[in-house]
Amino acid sequence: MSLLKNAGVSDAVARDIAGHESVEVSARYTHIEPAVKREALAKLPTLEAIERAQQE
Repeated sequence: MSLLKNAGVSDAVARDIAGHESVEVSARYTHIEPAVKREALAKLPTLEAIERAQQE
C-alpha cells in the first residue's frame, strides 16, 4: 500500500489493488515517505505569492 501511495497512485486504485475493503484498513497500512511529504509541501504557494495574488 505504501509503495503505491508513495508512487502517486490514487487512494481508490491503491485500495483496489491491495484488496482493502475500507479506507480505515488502507490508512492503517499506508506510510508516506518523508521525501514525498516534502515534495507535496514544496508545491504549495509561498506566503509572498499569496499576498501578491491578493493585491492584484
